[in-house]
Amino acid sequence: MRKGQKHEFLVPIQETLADSWDKDRLPASTLKTAFVVDAMAFVQRHNTLGATKFANLQQRYVDKVLRDKQANCNCVHFVGDRYDFSPTESLKAEERDKRQSSSKEPACREYVPSDTLDIPEWKGFCSNPNNKANYCITLIMHGRNVTGNCQLIYSSYSVA
Repeated sequence: MRKGQKHEFLVPIQETLADSWDKDRLPASTLKTAFVVDAMAFVQRHNTLGATKFANLQQRYVDKVLRDKQANCNCVHFVGDRYDFSPTESLKAEERDKRQSSSKEPACREYVPSDTLDIPEWKGFCSNPNNKANYCITLIMHGRNVTGNCQLIYSSYSVA
C-alpha cells in the first residue's frame, strides 16, 4: 500500500464498528481469526526488546506476537516490506530516499544478521535499507510453525 492508504483503509472500518472499536484489542468472537502484523512497523516500535543477539531477538518477536494475538487466533501473518523491486518500481523508494537524505546519522554499514551476531545500534542498523532487507530474509528463513494450533507465517522479500 502507498503511504497513507493504510489509514484510509481503516477509517471506514472504525466508523462501521463505532463504539465497539478498541484499537488495542479485537472484539470478542468465537470464530477463528487471523492476525496480520505489519512487520516493519512492529520492528520499529519494539526495537530489540532487550535482546543482544539476533537469535534472541527473533524468539522475543515471536513471543511478543503470540502474546498480542487473540486466544482463538489460529494464524498470524507477519508481513514485511519488499526490497526486491528496483527504485522505479518500488512504492516506498521515494520515501526511503527522503529519509536517507534528511538523516543526520552517518550511513550504517551493511550487516547480514546471523544467530550469533550481536545486534548493532538499532536506529543506525535500521537506517540502512540493505539491513532491513537482510533482516527480513533472516526472519523468513527462521520462520516456524508455532505450537498451540497457531501457525506463524512470515512473508516479505522474494527468496529464490
